[in-house]
Amino acid sequence: MLTPDQLADLRAAAEAATPGPWTQRGIALIEAKTGELSRASIAEVFHAAEDADYIAAANPAAVLALLTHIDAQAARIAELERDAARYYLIRDWLVAQQKGFVHYIGVAVSEVLATDMPTEQMLNEIDAAIDAAMEQQCTS
Repeated sequence: MLTPDQLADLRAAAEAATPGPWTQRGIALIEAKTGELSRASIAEVFHAAEDADYIAAANPAAVLALLTHIDAQAARIAELERDAARYYLIRDWLVAQQKGFVHYIGVAVSEVLATDMPTEQMLNEIDAAIDAAMEQQCTS
């Protein structure tokens, strides 16, 4: 996994590179179109043509698009992690209410209902009920 600094370095390198599109010409020459009639040589590949294809495909625009996708995915993951944390906070609070715990997150909670159900079983039942409600919502 790349660190934020590595991603920033990659973005800076892609932004500083000769813009594309990059194309492969012949077996080993990678070029960028820099004007209507001009091209810039990007690289010469002395191995397989597949390497030249790869270098041309990994042009700055493609790298920047991948980095933008990574940023969007990271934001979505953070959003989902916040949602999960909220869910567990509410679920655990409900269990605390049900079990009659005296303190929960520093707040006194009065005993609401007493139950002999083990906490883990209660958590599993709450999760199953939420999953069933979500499934029903998706099918309706």
